[in-house]
Amino acid sequence: MKRFEGMLVAGVAASTLVMAGCGGGAAPKPSSEAPATTAPAAAPAPTPTPSPVAPLPSYTDVLKTFPPTAKMCRTVVYLVDVGNSNIMSLSVSPRGTEPFQRGPKDRTIRCTGTQISVLKDVRLEEKRYKRGTRLTVDKNNNWVEVSGWN
Repeated sequence: MKRFEGMLVAGVAASTLVMAGCGGGAAPKPSSEAPATTAPAAAPAPTPTPSPVAPLPSYTDVLKTFPPTAKMCRTVVYLVDVGNSNIMSLSVSPRGTEPFQRGPKDRTIRCTGTQISVLKDVRLEEKRYKRGTRLTVDKNNNWVEVSGWN
């Protein structure tokens, strides 16, 4: 322990000599220049909040956009899959059994009042729909996702 204390005392003495300029000359003059200022730390950028997603319209809301004279087709099917050229594999069963196919512009499917429930994640006309999505046709004859069938 004595050896460590001796090394500690010698180290403190050496650092004192260095700080004092080795005991010789005068202390350095302060600079006439203004001290360098450090820029205040920039506040972190606020985390962008996600914009709220507009609620989906209900099936009834979409139907209200059609003129009262629009002919309803009331097709109710389940979308099992979508193949090449947007050929839809559909079923009248919620289990997707006994599927049949229709083209994307088929008037028996793409008509006022259609109700399509998506059974698995699919891509239809360059848009992705998740399992459970409900689709109908809007007044411009486009597929539109709805919140429910009420």
